[in-house]
Amino acid sequence: MNPFSRLFSKSKKSKAEQVMAGDTNHVLMITIQLAQGEFGDKGEISLIRELEDQLESAVEKNSIGEYDGDVFGNNECTIYIYGQSVDELLSVTQPILERFPIKPILVYLQYGPASDKYAKEKRIVIN
Repeated sequence: MNPFSRLFSKSKKSKAEQVMAGDTNHVLMITIQLAQGEFGDKGEISLIRELEDQLESAVEKNSIGEYDGDVFGNNECTIYIYGQSVDELLSVTQPILERFPIKPILVYLQYGPASDKYAKEKRIVIN
């Protein structure tokens, strides 16, 4: 995936525009435990970057949402993906996550916007 594609793409709505339009009202968070230090080692980071490319490609190919990025710290990496249906996001991303060599992976599904503290939630562990 071209790292500049997000910067120069004029056809996509911004994240704020999508949230306001209700285009990305469900949240899929993927948390991977890191074995090597607070932010992981080069090997873990490299594997996670490859995973993110695969996840982003799958989500975009199926036109079901948007990969939003990651956060590293506290011995884990959390990846954020938004879309209209968190179940669709899971069905596309789960096979990719099951092949990923670092386990366990905690998958958090929120059936509503991140700001909705009453939205239905579900957690899945992939071992």
